[in-house]
Amino acid sequence: MSATSGLEVKIDRMNEVLSALDGLDLNRVLVGVPEEKSARDDDNSGVAINNAQLAWIHEYGAPNAGIPPRPFLEPGIMHAHDQIVADLREGARKCLDDLNPNAVKKALEKAGMHTAAQIQQEFTDNEWEPLAESTLEARMKKIDSAAITRKLKRKAKKEGWSDDKWDEEFDKAVKQNPLIDTGALRRSITYVVRKKGE
Repeated sequence: MSATSGLEVKIDRMNEVLSALDGLDLNRVLVGVPEEKSARDDDNSGVAINNAQLAWIHEYGAPNAGIPPRPFLEPGIMHAHDQIVADLREGARKCLDDLNPNAVKKALEKAGMHTAAQIQQEFTDNEWEPLAESTLEARMKKIDSAAITRKLKRKAKKEGWSDDKWDEEFDKAVKQNPLIDTGALRRSITYVVRKKGE
């Protein structure tokens, strides 16, 4: 006597399921500084360096050049982890429920967008070592201190700042953040979805 499961297949959609699942295996999302966004046009030092190289230097430091590590890529990915998992879980569910192979690519794009945004946020939400005095002096020579002064004077007048408050706000405006000078490196952080092997 043979046992039957009572399951009757009316429509065989196995090929559609397998096709939709191929998107999970064939695609990947890369987050960081892709080659096409790595060029820099704001550096007048005469040293040829691109944003990808600069990102690596800041992520891991360059002790021989006196540059401490100021990581933003790995912490950004770590801080985006829960959102990445949620995006990919939603994409896999849509892929299987709707048998839509494009759902995987959309989920990877969404995860890439969230991760790139979190990495960019690391440029302002961090506890990095402050800039060296020599770097601050060089930055002071580059900036338009008159424009900063005009802007701060308006704010100081409106809010009635003391001399100490003026000094504090001017220092913040000039020193900004160790990795935000022109903003080119931060703007270069993005994502790409590619087929594996590309």
